[in-house]
Amino acid sequence: MTAEEGVQLSQQNAKDFFRVLNLNKKCDTSKHKVLVV
Repeated sequence: MTAEEGVQLSQQNAKDFFRVLNLNKKCDTSKHKVLVV
């Protein structure tokens, strides 16, 4: 994997992460933070 591919992958993961947060605003955000770390 190149550095460029890594950046694209991380950006996609961030988009999916925020999309999930927006869909699950009722959920405890601390649970999502654990997944990111």
